[in-house]
Amino acid sequence: MRIISTAVAVCCTLLLAACFPPVTAKPVGTDQADPSLRGLWRATMAHGDPGQDKAYFHFVPQSDGSMLVIIVSAAKKGDGDVMGATVRTATLGSSRVMNAMLVSFDIKKSGDDEEQPPGTIPVLYRTSGKHLTLYLMDEKATKAAIAAGKVKGTVGSGDYGDATITADQPELDRFLSSPGGLALFSDKFAELTKMD
Repeated sequence: MRIISTAVAVCCTLLLAACFPPVTAKPVGTDQADPSLRGLWRATMAHGDPGQDKAYFHFVPQSDGSMLVIIVSAAKKGDGDVMGATVRTATLGSSRVMNAMLVSFDIKKSGDDEEQPPGTIPVLYRTSGKHLTLYLMDEKATKAAIAAGKVKGTVGSGDYGDATITADQPELDRFLSSPGGLALFSDKFAELTKMD
């Protein structure tokens, strides 16, 4: 099991976690920029302890069509943490996803990125007005789908081994846009509200 040393990481078990969520060896869906995400959002993490479950997400558009997401912990106690990700938004059938790659802002690190998972972290998102809900793939359900041969992938050893879906792009999108594939995105981890 790989430990995430900082408390904040996007598309990961933000403010909570120890292991990487399931990842895909290739990005999910068809790239399509989503300008509605740009700006500052106030977040409540679904699994955070009271008083430690608040964060701010700032989506900053980049010239290559991606977005840099800067995440700042708003916890009332302990050290303030800053983490982020580079995300590309995409369509997956009628759904929207972010393909996230973690970015560390920890200047004390030596430069080798031990906290980067071996692929992209797909995050399903749904918007409603000024509200944004983010979902990760459920770890147990993803491991079960790989074990059952529903999608190609690997699972690390032990109970805490990381799950990586290794299917090629057409198979990956076909599976994840199916009812069974979309059902994997059941781990709600953040509710965001856009700030004016």
